[in-house]
Amino acid sequence: MVRLLIAFGFAVVTAVVLGCISHTQFALAAHEAVGYTIPLSDRLSTTLYDITGMGPTFGIVVAIGFLIAFSVAAGIIYFIPSLRTTGYVLAGAAAIVVALEAMSAQFWGTTPIAGARGFWGMSGQAAAGAMGGFVFAILSANR
Repeated sequence: MVRLLIAFGFAVVTAVVLGCISHTQFALAAHEAVGYTIPLSDRLSTTLYDITGMGPTFGIVVAIGFLIAFSVAAGIIYFIPSLRTTGYVLAGAAAIVVALEAMSAQFWGTTPIAGARGFWGMSGQAAAGAMGGFVFAILSANR
């Protein structure tokens, strides 16, 4: 049980940090697309600011999404153990996308995470969730 909680914690932190990084870089790319120049030092400081600023709130969203998605995945994996890693990776990606789409529905079609408002931005968020799922699959495996 402790191993599962630790794996879950690392999975959430992984997804949150990667999701924040993705959000920041896609949002800054949108600014550059309209002519702004953003130095590397600003990219790094903005990324750190977003991780510390949005990370805790985003972490709650990710944790709730992972709790639901990983529970569903565990049920499927119980019957098809060979899908363990793939199942948690897909569950992690799905958790983030569903959470962001649910928030978007509550905010009149606008995703509250600016870096996820396009296809590639949402794909970055899904990849962050997938990595969280991968971390959970690896760290929670019976040894």
